[in-house]
Amino acid sequence: GGGASGGGGGGGDGGIITDLTEQDLVNLRRTIYLTIMSSAAVDECAHKLMKLKLREGQEVEIATMLIECCAQERTYLRFYGLLAERFCLIDRAYQVCFDELFAKQYTMIHRLETNKLRNVAKLFAHVLHSDALPWGVLEYIVISEEETTSSSRIFIKILFQEVAEYMGLKTLRQRLNDESVAPSFLGLFPRDTPKNTRFAINFWTAIGLGGLTDGLRQHLADAPKRIAAAAAAAPPPRALSPLSSSSSSSSSSSSSSSSLMPLRGMSSSTSSSPISSSEACASSSSSEPPTSRNAFPTDVSTLLFGAPLLALEGFLANTSLSASSLALLPTPLRAAAAPRAPLGALPMAACPRRLFSRGP
Repeated sequence: GGGASGGGGGGGDGGIITDLTEQDLVNLRRTIYLTIMSSAAVDECAHKLMKLKLREGQEVEIATMLIECCAQERTYLRFYGLLAERFCLIDRAYQVCFDELFAKQYTMIHRLETNKLRNVAKLFAHVLHSDALPWGVLEYIVISEEETTSSSRIFIKILFQEVAEYMGLKTLRQRLNDESVAPSFLGLFPRDTPKNTRFAINFWTAIGLGGLTDGLRQHLADAPKRIAAAAAAAPPPRALSPLSSSSSSSSSSSSSSSSLMPLRGMSSSTSSSPISSSEACASSSSSEPPTSRNAFPTDVSTLLFGAPLLALEGFLANTSLSASSLALLPTPLRAAAAPRAPLGALPMAACPRRLFSRGP
């Protein structure tokens, strides 16, 4: 009476009662489990399970319970394979469920112990060789050293050995070479890198199915020819233009000459020292021939002290010193520090005409 009144009160408010405990789902799984375990034949079990009133989307519960019951057996029972084949052939919704469960089981295969792993692999091998499940589910498998673990390799070994036992190696090879489903088998026979190709060949050979690797072996043998053909078809490397090469050679020669200039002669450093306009006129008006670039200066002070003394002479030439300061300087420097008349005070004839022309 109290429960009825409480239910009526909820209905009077217009609310919808939602069971978040999933008790109905637990009851459904219990019913499926008891039906499977109490059935003596495949037809009887399939008939009882089809009579269950399942809501849309609950087909996955039957598929999951089939895999769980099969995994807990001590040895594989063909009963579960035939039952899974029957449901996949009855309704395509069960094919979608087993496809998703195959990907889920393969992803978490490392969590299963060896006995459960063997039973699950043989169950999927049965639905594959009977064509109850499309072979496109094999696209989840990638055979490489990085993508596989020890558990997944055992799973693949048992799966394909069981399929080869049912179908035969020749029929299995024809199925794997079918062009219509070839994109689903790219992970089984990788050709992206020689390392993965070699690993796949060794794996298939180790599990006794080396006859499936004829295409991989040919692909690996033709790898050097493909590499040579690709290298021949590649455009040649871009050559440097004559202008850029001549500019680079001139820049290198100029840099080398500039680095060697201080070592050639002491007279080259005189050009970097400041020279007054009066000294320029005096030097230009002198009749002595100019010394060559590589000739050593004849002045003893320049020969002994080199560029620092010449720079000091240039500094003193632009600096006015008193008579007492001039008396303290050495004799070679007094002439450079002696006061000279400004350029404007010199007659025009004392300076060459090139100093006043704009030409070079």
